[in-house]
Amino acid sequence: MVFLVRGPAHDAIRRQTRHLHDALGSRLVLSKLVSRMGYIDFLLFSWACAPIEQALEDAGIGKMFLDWDQRRRRISLATDLEALGVRLPFYGALTIDSDVGSMLGWSYVLEGSRLGARVILETVMTSPEATIRRTTSFLRHGEGKQLWESFKVELGKMDRDPPAIARACTSANAAFQYFGTFRRTGHGAHVQI
Repeated sequence: MVFLVRGPAHDAIRRQTRHLHDALGSRLVLSKLVSRMGYIDFLLFSWACAPIEQALEDAGIGKMFLDWDQRRRRISLATDLEALGVRLPFYGALTIDSDVGSMLGWSYVLEGSRLGARVILETVMTSPEATIRRTTSFLRHGEGKQLWESFKVELGKMDRDPPAIARACTSANAAFQYFGTFRRTGHGAHVQI
């Protein structure tokens, strides 16, 4: 696998979403993740990826990423939540435009969160609760598969397309905001997995 430096598209998205990325990151208190409730809260916060993944599938992301089935994490997340005795929350449908920029912008946030999962996993594995240490399939998803690197290859394909980059930036900001305002409702599972 070729490791790429950041190109114009990646730089633009990173620069234009930094404030939202930092704001979400500041809400995460790693030390709380070793407790059952703290970890469950984190997983429920992460459940925002379920409707995003579904919307990306509806938009046709599988045509862009032929390995999409290896990338999506909502099944792993659902498995962890159910193993902890949590009913999967219901969330309304989300629509994502089917253009390359929009799909890559929303995907940027999902793929980037997989990188952050590595740091979170280190903390979670220090939990005194064996159940927590055993329910980490979401955090471990994609280990050893170089998914971020292959994502950057797709991102680099729009480096010379300023309108697509602009849509990607707008979409990545929308994805960060979606995670930031996501709330659980307490209803039974309805999100398709």
